[in-house]
Amino acid sequence: MNATRQSRAVALGYALLNLLIVAAVAFAVLQIVNPAVGAARDGRMLVGATLPAKLQISPQRVHLPAGLRHDGWLTTTVQVKDPTAAQEALAAAMDLTQLTLFIAVLWLLRGIVRSVRLDEPFGAGTVRRLRGIGGVLLIGAPIVEAINEGLRTELFDRLSAAQQAGVGTAGYTIPGNFLLAGLGALILAEVFAHGLRLREDVEGTI
Repeated sequence: MNATRQSRAVALGYALLNLLIVAAVAFAVLQIVNPAVGAARDGRMLVGATLPAKLQISPQRVHLPAGLRHDGWLTTTVQVKDPTAAQEALAAAMDLTQLTLFIAVLWLLRGIVRSVRLDEPFGAGTVRRLRGIGGVLLIGAPIVEAINEGLRTELFDRLSAAQQAGVGTAGYTIPGNFLLAGLGALILAEVFAHGLRLREDVEGTI
């Protein structure tokens, strides 16, 4: 019963990962097609009449009740009406960089779950994929954030003077959660690698 329940859980996890990959790829395609159609149709995209631009608003522009204060610039979203082709492309590029990172991790996780389905959870393939996840998160996440910082700045420069008043772009933010997850994946990979070496030593002495 336990083995059956476990196999069902693994099969469900595998199916969900496949579904997430398909959904992420479909959304990535939409992020490419939508601005392309908007550029060809004078800003009329397939989905969405406005373009959300994430900015930071000055504390002086936010009026709070007496006795309350805020500690710094606040994250906000400006809805750009009738965006230009360049603005659409910049916003799509930011989404695509994040989607690329997301899809890469999902694909590696899919390989790990597939190894479990094949009763090879502690094989060399799992170690390799865990190291891949660690590398993608530790190296890819800071690079994606650096690229997006430049894209955010470029998008801000293309806003109107009225939209730029009292707001600014978010600066570079260290992706701490991704870095911790990447370190965790690398540590887990080494644990699996150690277990694999022990198993090979035992099999070699029999």
